[in-house]
Amino acid sequence: MRRVYRGGLSPRTRGFRWAALLVVAAVALPATASAATRDPAPNPKAPTATSDALGVTVGADGWFHYTKVLANSLHLQGATTRTINGKHAAGGGCMFDDGASKATSRSVNGYSEEVAFNPKTCQESVIEGTLTASGLATLRAASPATSAGAVTGMGPSPRGTKGEVIPNLINYSAFEKVSWVDPADITITSLANNLSWNSDGSSNLWASYNGVPYAFAYDGWSSTGVSGSWGGCVGAGCTSIEASVTDTWHNTDFEAVLLFIMGPSAYAACGFDDSPADFYLNPYIYGYSNGTYSWGHGQSANGGCSDLVHFRENHGGGSSS
Repeated sequence: MRRVYRGGLSPRTRGFRWAALLVVAAVALPATASAATRDPAPNPKAPTATSDALGVTVGADGWFHYTKVLANSLHLQGATTRTINGKHAAGGGCMFDDGASKATSRSVNGYSEEVAFNPKTCQESVIEGTLTASGLATLRAASPATSAGAVTGMGPSPRGTKGEVIPNLINYSAFEKVSWVDPADITITSLANNLSWNSDGSSNLWASYNGVPYAFAYDGWSSTGVSGSWGGCVGAGCTSIEASVTDTWHNTDFEAVLLFIMGPSAYAACGFDDSPADFYLNPYIYGYSNGTYSWGHGQSANGGCSDLVHFRENHGGGSSS
């Protein structure tokens, strides 16, 4: 299931903001990209086509195209690109919800990444596909080391009395991970949700999860910390258990970094929005008694220049960090 909130504050929580473009400053000083914000200023000027030196181009039609996406290097199998229609949220920005994912085999590693976004029409373009072994290795190599602060949640006790042997008990595990990525394709925040559950084939009898966060090491981050919650149930007749984890980050340095890189034009490029940036991540997983799982994620991004970042997501059997 995907619930994506672009711009504004999401109905679920606040979000975060980052400043990873200090790295970009060393790589792309002549950048000239311009963009409107997710939370546009009153009567903003229509964006015009721009250079992709910073990994983003913006057309007069309002579309932000992210040109440095990892999906281009993953050789996805069965890749498709979908345009997802959202709606304007009450708090500003855009909200997307395209329903629950189907039950998925744990042997399949899936990947999706946002490649374009239009804040004016509330549309986004997302590429989706299956990872091969080489693609999975490329993704892992590109993923940064995680931060401290993982949270672990334990499910209710197994059915039956302590010490009772339950026949045919099988352990399953799956993960869902979602990230915010800057225009240079640098991960600025991510959050992985790892679910483990035991089943006797007809009921889920025990479960645990842990959420693993990451934030870029520089530029003055602050975070609320990871929190988690359970849905569904364990015990006789319980065929579905859900684990959900969230974290929010806040950053005030992003505008200053853009001004350093691009000069005064950065202020206009970001719709004259100098507010701090906030980002929120919420990966969640349903584990089923037959060993399959469903996955989903929610996220929000708001504040100055937040349209310049995009999300990526991956899921599969086992665990992630």
